[in-house]
Amino acid sequence: MSWLKEAEHLTKHKFLTIPLNNGTPTIKYSHRREQLASITELKEWFPDNNNNKKVNGIAISINKTEFAIDTDGEECETIFIEQVLPQRSKNLQDKVNKTMYTKSPHDHHRVFRIKSEDFPDGIKSDKYLTIGNIIVK
Repeated sequence: MSWLKEAEHLTKHKFLTIPLNNGTPTIKYSHRREQLASITELKEWFPDNNNNKKVNGIAISINKTEFAIDTDGEECETIFIEQVLPQRSKNLQDKVNKTMYTKSPHDHHRVFRIKSEDFPDGIKSDKYLTIGNIIVK
């Protein structure tokens, strides 16, 4: 996998990308939360030959036009897929099933793009379900 090609693909779709090394950003990005990277910046951040920086992941900055569903652990993922999702509209089920999806060692992440004008106050984080130490937000 080429991290550069993946970053270019995500940027083309207007996602703000952040290079990671073992889960830690390799750049300072707080001033970049609203600005897409240029091709030159992507080539610097995600060098194909890994000059001076080892990049082994990409984070996507979540702003006013994105939100994420994050299920922690396989038990939460199973509950989400088998119990929570079937209670939602067919349209929403289809969107969840067709959206960008990543899995880390302990989490499942789905990122959605929204129209900010449809949510003028933003989207708030909320717990949906808690089972022991497991929280579904």
